[in-house]
Amino acid sequence: MSNWTGKGFELLTIAPQEVVGTPDNSIYRKSAHAGTAWDEARQTMWIFGAETHVTNMDNAVYGWRASDGKFVKHYDADPVSGYRMDANGVYWSSAEKIRPWAMHTYRRMRMVPGTDEFEVMYDADDHALMAPKVFENPSQTTANRVPPVWYYNVVTGAWRASTFGDSAKMVGSPYYAFPLAHDPVHGWFSGDGSFWASLSNNGTYRLTNVSGKSNGQQHSFMFVNNSIAYRVGGAGNTTLYSRHPLANIAGSTKHLVSEFPALAGYNVTNMASVMMPNGLIVIFPVQGSTMQAMILDPEAKTVTATGHVLTGLDKPALYDLAAEWSTAHNAVVLLSRRFTGSNVYGYRP
Repeated sequence: MSNWTGKGFELLTIAPQEVVGTPDNSIYRKSAHAGTAWDEARQTMWIFGAETHVTNMDNAVYGWRASDGKFVKHYDADPVSGYRMDANGVYWSSAEKIRPWAMHTYRRMRMVPGTDEFEVMYDADDHALMAPKVFENPSQTTANRVPPVWYYNVVTGAWRASTFGDSAKMVGSPYYAFPLAHDPVHGWFSGDGSFWASLSNNGTYRLTNVSGKSNGQQHSFMFVNNSIAYRVGGAGNTTLYSRHPLANIAGSTKHLVSEFPALAGYNVTNMASVMMPNGLIVIFPVQGSTMQAMILDPEAKTVTATGHVLTGLDKPALYDLAAEWSTAHNAVVLLSRRFTGSNVYGYRP
């Protein structure tokens, strides 16, 4: 990215595809349902997760580096034959208990501020389409599982599993397909169009009725700024975003696509979005085979076209287009994970 100084879209990396079984740790095996977390300190997009449909239980950690545009892999995926649930109900990938299962993780990862760890809050049993290969306590079943919060140290390469208070309720909640975010004061939050799920920093889990006030579209993105959460887009072309003051969830509001003239003729279904440090949100609606960058001001309730258009994507409106913001480069990093080529694009407003 250091060689790119322009505005608009830029193709940064044409991603090579991993040949399974090869020892090359610099090649990326695309995972359509993986999550991402942006590491500002290292200017790296960390990628963890997989399709988890039996044959693609890839629990390796990958990274894309802005410094040279290359992918890295920290370790090889563990074979499914070793997957197990321990006596505490935690899903491990081997008897050594040093790594978790592969899992769907999109929209449920973040870098933990001030640390070298990224955080994953997802129930590995969801979408796995397979039971653990081993139950270390033969009397238990998957109903006894206790999904932890997983943390991966990108420096040491070590995973750890953590549970606290009602954290297992938040991780194992029915809102898997909805995004999750964290606020320093109010903790973690997720939910659907009917209920708002929250987990305080001390581990207290709550559900609040937000029927009619929340974006109920799956595969949306979630952002937080000044203790206000915004759920943007998702698997529908009806709701653009919802606004949630974390100190007063009852004051949540929902805003439809039809309220924004700039979006006339565009499709926002499963579009990517990312919040900039100033609280504005870059959204990427599509029209035909092109994707355009627009700026959503969620407080002023406006959408403004930038005139920047990306063409040539074969599937520009899928929920697995990852989007992260690089403050150092003042740009969005976009990873296309289910396109013909899993390429990395940059977008600078």
